[in-house]
Amino acid sequence: MILAELRGYDSAVHMLLHAQEVDLAVYNNLHDIILTELAPAMRRYAKLGKEVLGLDKLLYCDIEAPLDPNFSPPATFESAKQTILGGISILGAEYREIIAEALNNRWIDLADNIGKSTGAFCSSIAGSIPIFSALGPIRCVLCCCSAMNWAMRDMACCPSATRG
Repeated sequence: MILAELRGYDSAVHMLLHAQEVDLAVYNNLHDIILTELAPAMRRYAKLGKEVLGLDKLLYCDIEAPLDPNFSPPATFESAKQTILGGISILGAEYREIIAEALNNRWIDLADNIGKSTGAFCSSIAGSIPIFSALGPIRCVLCCCSAMNWAMRDMACCPSATRG
């Protein structure tokens, strides 16, 4: 707060948002949506997790524990594409188009190589398309979708990045 005041900002939030070029109204709207739309569902999920896992107290590290450790449906690349495109469609046509381009134009390394682990990561280099490593069970599909969202952020923050 002191640093924000010394730099002439109304608050630390104003200072941090200014550096990210985010308007306070956008931040407040996002905050309100999280509290009204996401928080109730997360509270229900946490309560369910506590019951299913038989815990007296749910800790942060327990949130990602699978509720059914035997549930791991296989995911083909084609089914993963449909899952990802369906899930992100709410983010708009342009966003969906770019993700579809990534899924259809070899932005993802699918080769099963020795030493390659499951999951996903993104390597974004200015002036090139992001490259992803993926897939595996459905949990890896979700990781891939997350990595793609980081790539979208990188592309938005780095205008020098180009697409295929």
